[in-house]
Amino acid sequence: MFRFYRPLLAITLVLYSWLAQSQHTCNVLFHHNTDTIKEWQSRLEQRNFEEVQGFTGEFAEQKKWLYGEKLKSAMEHFDKPELITDPAVNNYISAVMLRLLPAVKVFKAEDISVYLSRSGIPNAFTPGYNTVFINAGLFTRIRNEAQLAFVLCHEIAHLFLNHSGEAADQYLSSVQSKEFKAKVAAIKKQQFGQGRAIEELFKKFSFDFRRHNRFKETAADSLAITWLLRTAYSPGQVIDCLSILDAVDTDICNTKEVFEKYLSAVEYPVKPGYFGTERRSVFGIAAYTDDAETLQLKDSLRTHPDCKQRIVYAGRMIPGAVRNGGSKFLIDSVRFCDLQQKLQNEIIEFTLNHEKISRSFFYAIEQLSTNDQNPFAAIGISRAFIQLYEAQKNHTLGKNTDLPNPQLYTRSYNELLYFIQHATLTDLLHINYYFTASALKKYPDCKELAYTMSVCAEKMGKTEEANYWKNKFDQP
Repeated sequence: MFRFYRPLLAITLVLYSWLAQSQHTCNVLFHHNTDTIKEWQSRLEQRNFEEVQGFTGEFAEQKKWLYGEKLKSAMEHFDKPELITDPAVNNYISAVMLRLLPAVKVFKAEDISVYLSRSGIPNAFTPGYNTVFINAGLFTRIRNEAQLAFVLCHEIAHLFLNHSGEAADQYLSSVQSKEFKAKVAAIKKQQFGQGRAIEELFKKFSFDFRRHNRFKETAADSLAITWLLRTAYSPGQVIDCLSILDAVDTDICNTKEVFEKYLSAVEYPVKPGYFGTERRSVFGIAAYTDDAETLQLKDSLRTHPDCKQRIVYAGRMIPGAVRNGGSKFLIDSVRFCDLQQKLQNEIIEFTLNHEKISRSFFYAIEQLSTNDQNPFAAIGISRAFIQLYEAQKNHTLGKNTDLPNPQLYTRSYNELLYFIQHATLTDLLHINYYFTASALKKYPDCKELAYTMSVCAEKMGKTEEANYWKNKFDQP
């Protein structure tokens, strides 16, 4: 589960400043405390400093540099309001940890820092430093506290087994080896094709590196299961959790069906051509049929590889007689479910402000498809439409959205990307206008929807209606 990512987007500042001042009709977001973030940053920097002071040997300086880069990557999660600082949330995570640590025994409660991220990527990881990150995208997919306990045990196992440090040592020994340097030197002597040769060399190195790290996943599973069997949590939830992780990179909604059901109005129906198969021909007839090399590349990029093998291994470790024993919840099932709901909103809010518009739009569509009674899903969609409109108008759409790529993205996300690439300014404005009008019938007091409605009406020349919704937004 070692994975870092770099969010790429700056938001539409004017819209965000208006919304930041509004009073949410449904107070569904967590409070953010910058002082807490600074405290956490300081703690991480101190742990890095203490660790690198002990580096000696042949590659000591290179390893210090590598750890500096690793620290920078970890710090990126603190530089934006990505991490949730709400005490109630962190107290809940701490309560689960306290149930685990007597079984783990190798760490004390104060030794481990667990941070809950607003990222929608379904992942958990550790950069080392006795630090664990759990993304909201993963927390909202698991089904109970026992599965959360397994995820925590798995990441703590990575820490105990020093997999982050081993990965750094492995990387340095590989790139500093005579064999690797000789291959690079030989490529430099080539008259033609140097770029392609270097690309192939590093692709092989990347596959080999990931393969070794996958062995670490099995080791972490093994230790995590051993620890979990000593707790009162249900060990059978390990297998259920791994089954969820195995499917976590697949679609949970059909974009075309969501558009047809929720975003197509009688006055402005969604056009069939938005999602026509003819647009896939640019990628070849079998756009979603992968050859062996593409399958290998996709598997290497999966958030949770080899889960089927991990499920088999876990089944061997967990006796059948105890799989249905234990509890799914030891702290509070209500708090768990409430946290999941709020995290779904946090994903939409975070991506609207700090990632590409297409990604935030997609998360909101996913939420609408699974819970059409959540006003924040409607808010996310209406705001994403406004951002797409402004980006297309200012000729920055390519910078703020992904491009369709069936070899990299799922079918549903690609369908949304096709829509974004082919929708006109008129399409974006009118679809949003009628969708937001429909949402306001369900949530008439929602200030965020009132604001986007006023924006749409104004751009469509409906001045009187725009003023009406603007006044609704301004009301205390």
